[in-house]
Amino acid sequence: MALVEKEVKELKSNIDGWVKDIDARMSSIENIEKIINENVNNTNHNYELILTLKNELNELKEEIKLMKVMQLVLLERKIK
Repeated sequence: MALVEKEVKELKSNIDGWVKDIDARMSSIENIEKIINENVNNTNHNYELILTLKNELNELKEEIKLMKVMQLVLLERKIK
């Protein structure tokens, strides 16, 4: 009987170790999920910022074109 009890205690100890190992691995997986979600949110936010900056850059380009045309018109008037 003592041998069986020793083996049962050893089995329980092994199972406890396995459960703790599985718990630790699950915690790591949960942390990875949080990190991935944060990265996705950051990427989406950065994409929105890039689109906004792209639109502003296009507006500035149009304003510069308009200013160039205005300068040309003024130069033409001065020449005449």
